[in-house]
Amino acid sequence: MDIIKFLLPYFAIAVALGIIGRILNSLIKSKKPSAKSANVRYRKVKSITTDRELKFYKSLKPIADAKRLVLFSKVRLADIIEPCANEKSSEFQSSFNRIKAKHIDFVLCDSMSLAPLLAIELDDSTHERNDRKQRDNFVDESMKSAGLSIIHTNDAVNLADKISKALETNNKLSK
Repeated sequence: MDIIKFLLPYFAIAVALGIIGRILNSLIKSKKPSAKSANVRYRKVKSITTDRELKFYKSLKPIADAKRLVLFSKVRLADIIEPCANEKSSEFQSSFNRIKAKHIDFVLCDSMSLAPLLAIELDDSTHERNDRKQRDNFVDESMKSAGLSIIHTNDAVNLADKISKALETNNKLSK
C-alpha cells in the first residue's frame, strides 16, 4: 500500500505528460497542409507572364544574350535591393515591408555573378493611374538610392539602344 501512495504522484505526472503530448502532436499535425488539400486549393499558372510581357521577353532575350547578360522576369524588388538600415532595427523591417511584395517586370544580371545591372518595367495604360504613378515613383526612387537603373518602356522600339545607354550610365556611376 505504501508503494502505491509513493508511485501515485509519478503515475499522475506520466498521464498528464501523455495527454499534453497528444494535444501538442494533434496541434502540429493540424497546421501541416496535406497533399490532398494542396491539390484542391492550387493550380499551376499557364505562364508567369502576360501575353504582352511574353512578346516583350522574346524581343529582350536576344539583346540580353548579345550582351552576355542573364534575363529574369517578375523579380521581387526585395531580391535586387535591400534596406541599408541594421537588420535588427524597426527601420529595416519597415523599409523591407515596403519592397517585399513589389515586383519588377524584367531584370538584366551579370552572367557570372548574377548581380543585378538593370531593371526594365513594361508600362501599359495602368501606369497612368494615380496609385500606379505613386508605386512607380517609389520604385524609381528606391532603385536610384540603391544605385540601380530602371527603364520604363511601352514597347521594344529602340530597346537595345535604351539598354546600352542605361548600362553605360551605370558603369560611369560605379567607377
